[in-house]
This record gives sequence, C-alpha cells and structure tokens, in this order.
Amino acid sequence: SDMLTMSIRKAFVEGFFMQCAHLDESGKHYMTVRDQQMVAIHPSSFLQHKPEWVLYHETVVTDRCYMRNATAIPPEMLIEVSPKFYHPDRCKLHDHAKKMLRRALPRAKSTK
Repeated sequence: SDMLTMSIRKAFVEGFFMQCAHLDESGKHYMTVRDQQMVAIHPSSFLQHKPEWVLYHETVVTDRCYMRNATAIPPEMLIEVSPKFYHPDRCKLHDHAKKMLRRALPRAKSTK
C-alpha cells in the first residue's frame, strides 16, 4: 500500500538523511548533499523517471560515479524528518536545492 511504502521511505530517510542527492539546475545530473559530488543513478536502477530528490545506499565509481539502491524521496519528507539539515531557512545547501525545498515547504506536515 502507499502508506506502507511512505512509512518505509521515511524510516530510510531517518537513518540515511545524509545520503540524499538532488537534481542540479540543468536537470541532467544529481549532486550529493554530503559532499556536493556529481553523481548519476546506476543503470541497473528500476527508477523509470528522474525524481528531484533521491535517497541512495551507496556510491560506486566506474567510468562515472553512480548511486546504487536509489529511491525517490519527496522533498517535504526530508524537511519533516530532518528539519535541522533540510529546512530551507536553515540548510547550508546550494541555492538551487534551497529553492526546491522552499517549494516543498507548504506540503511539509511539521518542521519541529
């Protein structure tokens, strides 16, 4: 069910909130939030689209740096689960990431 899927994603975000990445301004590449590294979703991924935000388990480097085990994460969930890190008024991310988070702010249930 949708609620179960969202609950599982929320649990993953609680444990791996630093292992997220967002689309850059071009919409072609992802930037990790931890170290601002340019990454791509691994070709073996089941994701059929390019979500704005993803959570990943690990990165692997071949000819490029890839995120493995990635799942789409709604930005409002990042704000809800980790407001100290993702609230657009407090985060230390790039302006483009802050803009995406600010757009999601009205959908966030609670920002603690």
